[in-house]
Amino acid sequence: MKAISFIIVLCFFFISCSDKKEITNPESESLDYVQGEVAFGLKDSVTLEEVANCVYSLDNISIDNIVSFQYKSNLPQDSMQVIKTIFESKSYIWGGTTKTSYSNSESKILVEFWVKSFKAEDIENWNLLKNRFRLNHSPYYFQLGILKVEVGKEKEWINNLSNSNLFRFVELNGITHAF
Repeated sequence: MKAISFIIVLCFFFISCSDKKEITNPESESLDYVQGEVAFGLKDSVTLEEVANCVYSLDNISIDNIVSFQYKSNLPQDSMQVIKTIFESKSYIWGGTTKTSYSNSESKILVEFWVKSFKAEDIENWNLLKNRFRLNHSPYYFQLGILKVEVGKEKEWINNLSNSNLFRFVELNGITHAF
């Protein structure tokens, strides 16, 4: 299961690094990164609310997407479909990415999902959802994402965010060219 998740994450980054992104300065040499975007990896234990609170405490930055969050619930197994349905109804949950499974050994539901276009106003809704389903973050190494930043300020944001204890890495969202 973790190998499949890793492959999906890898495919996501190859797709997001497509050379079909618009370059806003056509007179410049071909850029090797997407302008206005910064890629990152979160530390294992960082929760959605922690990264959202950090990002939205700053100006001119927003969450484009984050893949591979995992949360556990101690609700009974028959709650899995309700959790999945409610998650998929949220505009900030990437459609089709919510997976639920049940661990008999822990007697817990594992909820895996990706977020997209997570805004500051979604934080309160997320906290309500988390409380409703009694969700606790499950540390996971492959929490990766893209932040939207001002064009031309990408390297400045990398320097600023690299000092945060939330991120394993912060880097330019590179473009790979397939020939």
